[in-house]
Amino acid sequence: MINKSPSPKLHSLRSRAIFFSAAISLLIVVISISGYLNFKELHNSSAENLIKRDQLLVHISLIRNELFDSYKELNSFLLEPQDTKHKNNILISLDETLRLSDKLSKNEWVIKYKRKDISVKLNKNLRLLKTKIIELIKIRLNVNNQYPSLAVGAFIMQPNSDQMTSSLSLAMNEMDAENTQIKDPKIFRDFIRARYLWTQILSVSRIYLANRVGSFSVKLLTRQEKSIEDMFNQLQSKLLILKKSGDAAELGFETTSAVEDMIESSTAWFGGFKKVKVINHSDEWRQDVKIMKQTISPAIDLIIELLLDLEKIISESSQDDMDSAASFGDSQNRILWLIAIIGIIFTTVVVMSLDKLIFQPIAIISKALKFEALGKTSENLPVVKSKETEDLVNAFNEMSRQVHQRQTELEYRALHDSLTSLPNRTLLLDRIEHDINISKRESQKLCLLILDLDDFKEVNDTLGHLAGDKLLVEVGSRIKYTLRDVDTVARIGGDEFSILLPHTDETQAIVTCEKIIASFSKNIEIEGIDVSISASIGIAMFPDHGEDVHTLLRHADIAMYVAKRNKLGFEIYNASDDEHSISRLSMTRDFRDAMAKNKLTIDYQPIFDVKSKKMTAVEALSRWYHPEHGFVSPEKFISLAEQTGLINDLTYWVLNKSISQVSEWNKSGASLSVAVNLSVFSFKDPDFINEVKAALKKYNFPPENLKLEITESAMMENPKKAVEVLTELHDMGIKFAIDDFGTGYSSMAYLKQLPVDELKVDKSFVIGLDQDKSNDAIVRSTIDLAHNLGLKVVAEGIETEVVNDLLRKYECDMAQGFHLSHPVSADKLAELLKSE
Repeated sequence: MINKSPSPKLHSLRSRAIFFSAAISLLIVVISISGYLNFKELHNSSAENLIKRDQLLVHISLIRNELFDSYKELNSFLLEPQDTKHKNNILISLDETLRLSDKLSKNEWVIKYKRKDISVKLNKNLRLLKTKIIELIKIRLNVNNQYPSLAVGAFIMQPNSDQMTSSLSLAMNEMDAENTQIKDPKIFRDFIRARYLWTQILSVSRIYLANRVGSFSVKLLTRQEKSIEDMFNQLQSKLLILKKSGDAAELGFETTSAVEDMIESSTAWFGGFKKVKVINHSDEWRQDVKIMKQTISPAIDLIIELLLDLEKIISESSQDDMDSAASFGDSQNRILWLIAIIGIIFTTVVVMSLDKLIFQPIAIISKALKFEALGKTSENLPVVKSKETEDLVNAFNEMSRQVHQRQTELEYRALHDSLTSLPNRTLLLDRIEHDINISKRESQKLCLLILDLDDFKEVNDTLGHLAGDKLLVEVGSRIKYTLRDVDTVARIGGDEFSILLPHTDETQAIVTCEKIIASFSKNIEIEGIDVSISASIGIAMFPDHGEDVHTLLRHADIAMYVAKRNKLGFEIYNASDDEHSISRLSMTRDFRDAMAKNKLTIDYQPIFDVKSKKMTAVEALSRWYHPEHGFVSPEKFISLAEQTGLINDLTYWVLNKSISQVSEWNKSGASLSVAVNLSVFSFKDPDFINEVKAALKKYNFPPENLKLEITESAMMENPKKAVEVLTELHDMGIKFAIDDFGTGYSSMAYLKQLPVDELKVDKSFVIGLDQDKSNDAIVRSTIDLAHNLGLKVVAEGIETEVVNDLLRKYECDMAQGFHLSHPVSADKLAELLKSE
């Protein structure tokens, strides 16, 4: 156990954790709120600046748009000076630019970013531009012959253009009337192409004139002239093709005449275009060009540059916002680093505190748990420094105390019969071996008695198992009363007892037998009924009848059967009386015959879920009804099977038969697993694992629905081999249960190593559970122990509803017993399944 060092006042680790967590959380909240407020201020400032930038950008854009509108109207005016609306629009746009320019000089950001001189310069240039444009308007309106190229257009090109258009329309109308599009699609396409080329020529020529009169780009003018000439050549080519079609009488009369007119008018139009081209390339073809080139265009370019310079304010403002955001980001980064450093420091402190206050004590407690599991003395803990650790130590001390107490009880039960509290077979064998060694050393005799009650089965069947148990307890008490302190009485079977008498000769043994038989002369009162009992005793002497434990037991057992058969009360072993072996040979022969001819049967005892009360499994129990002797107890014919080497054949027969039967039930809608008992010989059979695999495969039976039961004594005979075999089968999915748990002596260390799924509490602990506090404590401890090891618990021997309720209260998992259901045949179990 772990000793606890006294501590006058332990501070709760939870309160420390809450305090430090609250402090760190408060610091983080303060930092977060500060960061949020700074971010909100930056966000509002950026939003406000964005609005101001947009306003300034809109203001500059309005000036630029009005300037472009005035320029566009000026070009329109130069083309159509007679239209007074262009003149008015020019003046309106120029006035609007001046108004906007005046307002711009008062803009907050223009002043802030020191651009007021530029806005003043902009206003001055706008006023100069307005003056020059007004001068240009006056010149354009007062000079009548300023556009000689327009005269050519009006007197030569326009009439021929009208003639050309009229001829095209006349031809197209006649072609539509004659459905030429369908009759001769090629001619129709040529006309469409000619019309398209003429339309493009007129369109480009207008742009050409506008370009010369307006902005005037030499490169653009040259390209437009070339475009017009190329399109005219294509037009002439199409017209000549159409003329040939007319000459070939492929066109209508009017169409043929129209084609000739188109050739004539287009040629005349192109002659006019050539004159315009010559005029346009002369130096003094217009008086207003000089003003446009030398004054107005440079002024507009300068104004545009000034506007671009003012737009730089927006870029500078955006850069300021970016610098502010970067500065805020740096500050937040520093804050994050601060939080990270605080977090690292806090984590380090927490980890060191946890290691010192929790992890190290837990490590020592874990080590102590391992020592406790191995039965060794555990180490002491250092002085605990937190309330939680102290509680853990106290809990461990209490657990250790209870485990030691329960282990002591289990060890006692492992060597003693749970019903009578007498030594069991294990302790008896140890004492016989011990006394034989002493007798050999001292040349003394000893006596071994085997006692079997007569007609005990009748008491059980008539009054029930509880009455039978009370009878056994009284019998044990009476036998013990007749013996010396050095003698040993043990219960080795259902109604069998063995008495070891050291330093006893044959005469003294007979006297002891007489005392025992005499003690049974008085009836035993059970539940108000006087029950008379008698017993048969076999006597074997050391060294006369055997010099080892098993020989003495066997010979005493033979003598007991002779006494029972002859109703002698007691009998000393005599080799000449060993004729009962003939009967055994006969029974052995009959058993072999029953095995060979499949005369054995299987009863199935249901196993129920304690909580849901549903049948979840069955235990397969072999039965033999002898044609002469009737029902033979399983203990007897299983003993025969073990002695004759048929035990494994019996095990495999039960395994296959029960798997086959349960498989049929499950196919019919049931959901059952089957439990099959194993013997120690199963682990010695090299074919055991293969036999199990073959049975599962033969009936396509799920491994998880098969549960193999093994007793503690069989498991502990060769624990290493048991672990190997059970592990291999368990890896396949097969379940394992320790049967009759608590009646043997199993190592807890090995129990943890075994792949066991269930513990089956022996019925000797369960029967009368509500009346025996000792059994009650053992059952509860076993259930707690199993659950702590991750195992389920099955209670055997449920004979009353009171016991069943107690098991449900103790959270036992499954139960079986006469109160729930006797072992029944396969047919009767099928009926039970239908009734559920």
